[in-house]
Amino acid sequence: MPYTDDPAALRTVCLACAAARNGAAPGCQTACGESIVRLDDAGVPYLDVSQAGCTYCGDCAAACGPAALDTDVGRRIAADIILARGGCLAWNRTMCIQCADRCPDRAVVFAGLWNPVVDDEACTRCGLCVAACPVDAIEITARVGGRP
Repeated sequence: MPYTDDPAALRTVCLACAAARNGAAPGCQTACGESIVRLDDAGVPYLDVSQAGCTYCGDCAAACGPAALDTDVGRRIAADIILARGGCLAWNRTMCIQCADRCPDRAVVFAGLWNPVVDDEACTRCGLCVAACPVDAIEITARVGGRP
């Protein structure tokens, strides 16, 4: 999830929130205009960026019942981003710039004409490139405490 620097602690808070909700959707999920907040089997929210990405609008943080999300933490999701060169069209000599075009942070850069790479410092792990990739060659995986 965005707006946290401690995903493991956030998961603990989210588990308590899930227990208190009695099956109702959490505020973070209903407030998300991109509809990327999903719930795992325990009712804990995570981001599904397969169709859209996080715009860092702050609506999830504002709607978080336990106030566990903090927009002052900054715009970076605790996750790793992997661009699979073997599946990437550009790395396989087919002109494609979908990921770079969709990246608001200009974190996808090309080493030469064909070779996109992710600038780790510029990337906020918003997931917009994941949704834009026509061959699913980009993946975001959580670093700590569950899903991104």
